[in-house]
Amino acid sequence: MIDGFDQTTAEVAAVMNLSPTAASYVVSYANALDTRLPQVAALLAEGRTDWRTVRLIISRTDLVTDETVIAKLDESLASRIGKWQGWSRQRIVNAVDAAVRVADPDAARERRRAPRMTGTSRPSPVSMAWQRFMAP
Repeated sequence: MIDGFDQTTAEVAAVMNLSPTAASYVVSYANALDTRLPQVAALLAEGRTDWRTVRLIISRTDLVTDETVIAKLDESLASRIGKWQGWSRQRIVNAVDAAVRVADPDAARERRRAPRMTGTSRPSPVSMAWQRFMAP
């Protein structure tokens, strides 16, 4: 059975000439911005922040499940995000994590329990495989 997410992912993949996996990321990010972080999305649309920062915010707030808490977190981050231009990735991660700890200590604790390494692997035309691993 195909649900709305799968159908949207298939349409995005076709229109943007993306793989299904890449399209699912695009749809997931769009959904998070639309339903969870509309104020951050507005700043991105206005050009007052960059995609790198927004993607970090989406990933670092994904464990916050309470709608009231995520709304307050969205407002808090949107009010501060304009001052983050030129910040390093780690500094942005630290700022978002600090805001999550204040808004939802349980989500912050859950993130600490999550695995520390994530990675991807795919065939490469110049070597046996291409791999990328990152610690959250």
